Amino acid sequence: MSEGHPSKISRVMRIIDRLAVGVAILAVLTLLVDIGWVPTLSPEMRRLILFLNGFVVCLFLFEYAAKMFLAGSMLRYMRANLFDTVLTFGFVALLFCAKPAYESAGFGGLLRQRGVTLGGIFLSIGLAYIILTLVSKAVAYQKQLSTSKFQPAGVVVASFILVIALGTALLSSPQALSEAALASEGRCGLVDALFTATSAVCVTGLTVKDIGPYFSTFGQVVIMCLIQIGGLGLMTIVAFSSLLIGKGIPLSERVVMQDILSYEVLSRLPRMIIFILLVTFGTEAVGAVIMYGAWRGDYTSGQRAYLSVFHAVSAYCNAGFSLFSNNLMKYRSSVPVVGTITGLIIFGGIGFTVQGDLLSKLRRALTARSKSKGRLLKNLALTQMPARLSLHTKVVLATTAVLLLLGTVLFGLFEWNGGLNGLPLAEKFLASWFQSVTPRTAGFNTVDFSALKLSTLILVMVLMFIGASPGGTGGGIKTSTFAVVIATVRATLANRINVEMFKRCIPIQTIRQSLAVVFLAAGLVTLGALLLAISNPGIALEKLLFEEISAFGTVGLSTGTAGTPLGSTPLSLSAALSWFGKVIIIITMLAGRIGPLVLLMTIAQKSAAFDYEYPSERLTVG
Repeated sequence: MSEGHPSKISRVMRIIDRLAVGVAILAVLTLLVDIGWVPTLSPEMRRLILFLNGFVVCLFLFEYAAKMFLAGSMLRYMRANLFDTVLTFGFVALLFCAKPAYESAGFGGLLRQRGVTLGGIFLSIGLAYIILTLVSKAVAYQKQLSTSKFQPAGVVVASFILVIALGTALLSSPQALSEAALASEGRCGLVDALFTATSAVCVTGLTVKDIGPYFSTFGQVVIMCLIQIGGLGLMTIVAFSSLLIGKGIPLSERVVMQDILSYEVLSRLPRMIIFILLVTFGTEAVGAVIMYGAWRGDYTSGQRAYLSVFHAVSAYCNAGFSLFSNNLMKYRSSVPVVGTITGLIIFGGIGFTVQGDLLSKLRRALTARSKSKGRLLKNLALTQMPARLSLHTKVVLATTAVLLLLGTVLFGLFEWNGGLNGLPLAEKFLASWFQSVTPRTAGFNTVDFSALKLSTLILVMVLMFIGASPGGTGGGIKTSTFAVVIATVRATLANRINVEMFKRCIPIQTIRQSLAVVFLAAGLVTLGALLLAISNPGIALEKLLFEEISAFGTVGLSTGTAGTPLGSTPLSLSAALSWFGKVIIIITMLAGRIGPLVLLMTIAQKSAAFDYEYPSERLTVG
């Protein structure tokens, strides 16, 4: 089709784009079936799935070829879509080379000895092509959404819901369940799968199934991936993929990511995203290495590595999922486990902006001592923060330190002769420290929460409600929000006009946002607890309120089911709730993960300016 008919070309391109959306959805569905259901399907259904995979591959190839030939210049189109070009031509080249390579004496002979078939090779190549093509399309669709009329908050919510839906589908598959679970139940119920997927994506940790014995290794890996995606955020991962395949991040998308990451310097946002991923995977790797030798039991090296990676990801993302039925109660006295888990929780919870600020400060300190080290750290400190610590970093670090110290002291005082009774002195201190950290917001536990006093539960509820810090992997109203509210109360009591922190005045807009977040969060928790009480009349109100706050703060701590200790199955009170109660907790977890974020993004949007104001009049309060 020539360049003389641009209207016809544009119409054809729109038709192809709409077809591509349908093909992408079909590709996702066939992948889900391939991953979770194929081993349990009949031979006829397997052949049908194989045919659909081939059909999807052909449609993807047709889409690329059609767009390339319809473009004004094929060479320009190939350069503008370099990743898709390399992927397509590489895939075709692999198809032609696969059979000669398989029939060769060297590499092909090794594959044949290991039972690899030529059909399996073609299937693997096709699946890899489908997955990489879907990644490219996800980047393209996100760019379209960021430039469309969709509100940024809606894009964020949609990304979380999409990941939860995919996770629910995978956890509902036979592949996700252990042999014992398949024999006893046959399949994971839809509500239970949805609950587990939501808890993982929202990095909460509440469970209705004992994930260690209930889910297979495949199911546990799915949960771990959901935790990682939920901790980083799907949009962060897609934005990084966009950078990786050379697409860049458009300005409209940078504005959305700026609100998500609580990062102010728009021009350095791509470097911030790279920094986030490097720090996340690097920190998790260090934590996994430290915990490798700490697991007690007759584990192989592979099992130890798997336990280390799973718990490192769960801790850094503030998720609180554990593969042990009694969580980490067995490791209450283990300094490597307690120290590593709490360190990962704190570092992941302080936020990516604070991490970058601290790393830049460290780089400058080392630069003064060694120019060579300074050059090395300069390449690592991708965010290039200012020389002094920002007000945000100071507030987050100070508030976090105060809450951790008070939490440790008060937990120890409340439970010294209660939940900690009979423990050695060192274990009492370790347990008090651990349970002061985990409400910030990772639901690991080393003591039985079903045996704690009401005063201790109230303390933990306060810590869970406050939660972690902005831009991090945790939930809650955030430490900086809590600090602003406290500073506002202090300024009011001192009869000061301005709210001040660290010799800086806090803008009135920040104060209003903080108060709005606190009151909306309190309203959400109250409404959720009320609905739980109505739908589950046989459970004590304080237990329901604890579960609701734990869900909102994306913590995962639980008082256990009525009459059932936390250390035995089922692990949380949520397992004893009615289906309606479970739905309430699901909604609360999702709202707790994205609610404050969506609220702040909505408030931050520019509204119409008014050139008038009403007369002021005094109102008596208090």
